[in-house]
Amino acid sequence: MKKWMFSIALAGVLLFTSHNGVSASTYEVRSGDSLWTIGQNYGVTTEALRRENNLSSNMIYPGQSLSIPGGTVTHTVTHGETLWIIANRYGVTVSQLRGWNGLSGSAIYPGQSLTINKAAPTSQAYSSQEKELLARLVHAEARGEPYKGKVAVAAVVLNRADHPDFPSSVSGVVYETYGSGNIYAFEPVQNGEIYRAADRESIRAVEDAVNGYDPTNGAVYFYNPDTATSNWVNNLTVNQRIGNHVFARQ
Repeated sequence: MKKWMFSIALAGVLLFTSHNGVSASTYEVRSGDSLWTIGQNYGVTTEALRRENNLSSNMIYPGQSLSIPGGTVTHTVTHGETLWIIANRYGVTVSQLRGWNGLSGSAIYPGQSLTINKAAPTSQAYSSQEKELLARLVHAEARGEPYKGKVAVAAVVLNRADHPDFPSSVSGVVYETYGSGNIYAFEPVQNGEIYRAADRESIRAVEDAVNGYDPTNGAVYFYNPDTATSNWVNNLTVNQRIGNHVFARQ
C-alpha cells in the first residue's frame, strides 16, 4: 500500500512522456530552485532547459511546470536533407551530429536514423571579437569567391581550432606562425589585409560556419592550386574544390 502511494506521489512531480522517440519529464518548480540547480539534478544545461521551455530568461517561479529535455531524439533522414539542415532544425551543430552518430564525414542517406542529444549545448561560444576577426580573414582570403567558398574558409579555421595539431582558439589559428615567427599561416596577416573591414557576405559566412555549416567536410587546409608555390600541398588529401580554392586534410 505504501509503495503504491509513493508511486502516485512521485508521478505528481515527474511525468514521463514519449513522443516521436523523445524521452522527457515534467518538473514542478519549488521555492529556492533555479534553472542551474534543476539542470544539475537532471544532468542538462541551463541553455537546454530554456530552449525546451521557450524561456527568454532564467527567471522561474514556485509551482511552475518545466519540461526536462530527454536524452535523445531519433531523426529519420529524408530525401534532400543534409547534416547542416538537420542540425539547424534541432538547434545543434554538425560536429555534434557527427560525434553522436560516429560519422567521419557529412554523407547521409534517406532512411538513415540519426541520434540527437536535445540536452546538449547548441554550439561553441565564439565571442563577437573572434567572429569579427574570422570575418576579416574570410574577406581577405576569399574575396571574389562564391559564398560557399567563403563559408568554407571560415570552416577551415574552426576545424583547426578543434584539431589537436593547431591552436585551440580562433585568434590562435589566425595568427599562428612557423619557423620562429617568420612564416605566417595566413598571408593576410603578413601583408596587413587582415585589418581591413569585412563585408556583409563574409560576416554572414562566418555565422553559417559557426552554426555548423561545413562545405569542406572537415578540411583543415585550403590553397589555390594555380598560385601555390610549395610542393608540400601535394601530400595532402583533397576533400573538394570550391571556386578557386582546394580544401584538404593530411
